[in-house]
Amino acid sequence: GAVSENKYSLLSGKTLGVDYLDEMTKAAAKTAGDFGMQVTAMIKGQMTKDQRDFIEDYGISTLTSAADIFRSSDFVLVHSSDEKDRGQLAFNEFEKIKKGSYLIDISPVDIIDPYALSAAVEKNHLAGAVIDIADRARIAGDVFKDERIILTYRNILSTREPELNAITD
Repeated sequence: GAVSENKYSLLSGKTLGVDYLDEMTKAAAKTAGDFGMQVTAMIKGQMTKDQRDFIEDYGISTLTSAADIFRSSDFVLVHSSDEKDRGQLAFNEFEKIKKGSYLIDISPVDIIDPYALSAAVEKNHLAGAVIDIADRARIAGDVFKDERIILTYRNILSTREPELNAITD
């Protein structure tokens, strides 16, 4: 069921943009809807019946490119397990993301250039980021010195309140 709008009014009415709709991002999209967020998703290739049903059931809007998701979202959720996506989110991609938005990465693959992300937050282009990592050694600890970049360890979708409070406080 929906969470009280008063408690999470900072999220209500905001847009979560999902770069790829799969089982992991569907869970996040459902949760975002519970918080009163609008959800947009990019569909890669031909839409499956499962994706179409999910989109209809949860009132999700679809966009045709990652650039559209980046440009229009208050929160951008990225997820990829494809090795060819390693390092894809670098300086030029962060510039496409709406100024003042938040980035959430739940990828098991290092799709984000940590130095580019740190620079985007340091320059206040991004308001912050949450990076969910499976291996603590994956990210050099001294890269992310800004408190607006939060590292979680394979648990971002297991609870709602701590991560959302960390982002919105």
